[in-house]
This record gives sequence, structure tokens and C-alpha cells, in this order.
Amino acid sequence: MKTKRCWGLGCIGFFLISVACDRHKVTEAFYATTQNQWNSDSVAVFSIAPPDLNQSYNLLVKLNHTNDYPFSNLWLFIETTSPSGLTVNDTIECLMADKEGKWMGRQWGKHYYIHFPWRPAFKFAENGNYHISIQQGMRAEWLNGITEVGLRLEKNND
Repeated sequence: MKTKRCWGLGCIGFFLISVACDRHKVTEAFYATTQNQWNSDSVAVFSIAPPDLNQSYNLLVKLNHTNDYPFSNLWLFIETTSPSGLTVNDTIECLMADKEGKWMGRQWGKHYYIHFPWRPAFKFAENGNYHISIQQGMRAEWLNGITEVGLRLEKNND
């Protein structure tokens, strides 16, 4: 009986630590590529609804990749459409490796996880669903090694 109690308390403790470490997250979603390849025609589409127009948020792009990714950077085309239909286009460069070619971000086996601030301290102008599409902007039609593209919305507490 003592073992079950310790195991249960350990699970509760792990859960509380996990939640406390990610208290700024509002939402996060991922687009999985096909067979770890991202085609230039494939678009990751996300829909987010800000819960509070008075709050500023950080928008981050998240990328998961393997050693098979052949470049040290990644260009992204990001299109944001507001609930009223206003469209804004951005182009960002994501540096994925340092000058020596070492992958940045966290590693888990042969996978690497990295995030990039896209819009820090951003305030949404209107209520409703914002549609955000992310497309790779590299010259290669197929990008090997990209496994997922994600978008994270978190509260900015600055």
C-alpha cells in the first residue's frame, strides 16, 4: 500500500511541476509533415482566438527536425488573416545551426526541437479567430528532415 501511495504522490508532483513550468502557454498546435519531408506547396494552417485583447502575447514558431535536414537555416512565409479579413505577410529566417554546424535547440535522440520568437509582446486588435499559415520558403521543393511545424501562443509578462 505504501508503494502505491508513493507512486501516486510522485505522479501528482510531476504533473504539478509540468504545469507550473508552462504556465504562460495559452495554446500550441503542430502540423506534421509527410514522411519527414516538407514540400514547398504544403502549408501549415493554424487558427487561434486570443482570450483577452488587453493582454500582450508572444507568438513563437516551433520546428522539429532530424539530422537529415540539409541546411543551417530555414526561411518561412507567414500569413496572418484577422477575423475581419485583414491579411499581413511576414518572411522570417530561422537559424537552426550555429557557425560550426551544431544544431541549436533541444535534442531527443535524433530529433531536435527549436522555437523562434515571431511576434513578441503582440496585442491582438479584435476578437475572433485569426488564421495563420506557415509555408517553407527555401529554394528546394522538398525539405528532408522537417518533421513538424508548430505555433505557440503564450502570455507576455513583461
